[in-house]
Amino acid sequence: MKMISGTYQVGVLSVRTLLLRGTARFFSPTRRRAGMNVSFRTTSSLQTACQRPDEVRVSRLPLVERLGNHVSSSAELLEWRRWARSHAALTKLEASGVADLPSLASLYTEIDWLVVDVIAATRPKKQGQRQLAWIYMASLQVRDIPPAHEVLLRESLAELRLSWLKRLRDRVPLQYITSTCFWRDLTLFVSPAVLIPRPETELMVEHVKTVLDRCPSLCCGPWVDLGTGSGALAISIAAEVLRMRASSALENGCMDGKPVVHAVDLSLSSVQIARCNASRHFSLTERGKDAVQIHQGSWFEPLESLDIVHRHAGTLAGIVSNPPYISSDEMLDLQPEVRYHEPWLALESGRNGVEALELICEGASRYLLPGGVLLLETGGGGQTAHIGRLLRSFKEAKNGGMVPLFENIQIHADHHGVRRFITARKSILF
Repeated sequence: MKMISGTYQVGVLSVRTLLLRGTARFFSPTRRRAGMNVSFRTTSSLQTACQRPDEVRVSRLPLVERLGNHVSSSAELLEWRRWARSHAALTKLEASGVADLPSLASLYTEIDWLVVDVIAATRPKKQGQRQLAWIYMASLQVRDIPPAHEVLLRESLAELRLSWLKRLRDRVPLQYITSTCFWRDLTLFVSPAVLIPRPETELMVEHVKTVLDRCPSLCCGPWVDLGTGSGALAISIAAEVLRMRASSALENGCMDGKPVVHAVDLSLSSVQIARCNASRHFSLTERGKDAVQIHQGSWFEPLESLDIVHRHAGTLAGIVSNPPYISSDEMLDLQPEVRYHEPWLALESGRNGVEALELICEGASRYLLPGGVLLLETGGGGQTAHIGRLLRSFKEAKNGGMVPLFENIQIHADHHGVRRFITARKSILF
């Protein structure tokens, strides 16, 4: 889940104002383009992968992957950019008393993202009877748009205008408007059915990489991503586990042919989108579609019913989750982009915001292998400290005494210094 910026006190939690960091503050223009370096399949094959008979039809591709259908000039496109910047400035002026409106600099960055993402190709204007071929560009910035060129657009200027008005007036996140989220090396399809993956959550993949580097044997057991949403974590962790298997020559000793990561979500729509994204990025996992298996259900329940986990013996090498962690009272204070457009199911977790976190910890105490790892994202502050105390409270009888079930419990900060993540290892004594 989640978002941040500004500070306030809520109950026992000391957290930051839960504002959407999913617009212009997500990535630098260069970094957000890094996700486009992977090779994409054709539009038709992508649509097929996301429209299996047992799933709701995913009717739109991410904007950057759509075919160009509208011819315009670079001058007309840049004129649209000037109009959009002017309209953003006017909206900011009219809403000067609204504290949670994105900054003008952020809105200007979003405009530039729309401009470069809508361009499929460029070509010099026709000279005489000669018409040059379209030049398709994998990466582009506004300053690189050639003057006096024709541009092949993925959406018309009129459609862009409506999209930008929707962004400003209805406060719809840009990611939902473009059906696109750039996250690490992924270009994800997103809709209001799933939470927009946040940049701080990328650090969870880095923590998994660190764990695997220290204990390569953990790449042989199954991993679980609970509350997968768009599938971002599951896809990235599967890629890292397979990378470690290959580099450590452990492939022959691992569970060949079985999923690397089991991803779970309660929402059927989220499950369908996660499956779509897993299919779209199968090349990153080097194992095809079977590397990530996605299940619908509540937390561990679908894994129990499929006998993937057992109540009396740990089977999981790792459990990761970015679960709902916002309290019911806090929900009404969220930025409009979040409150009105992102799924509450992925945000809210009871009176104190810790219900989901507590349930996952209890399941981890049963289902992790000895030496297995738990990694959670929290709201930070007192919430993280509470989960740390909870993990330390788990004990089991051993050799006539009570022995802690978890060891090496650590709290880690995000990019802004918020102590947001917690890791723990199940004792090898069990």
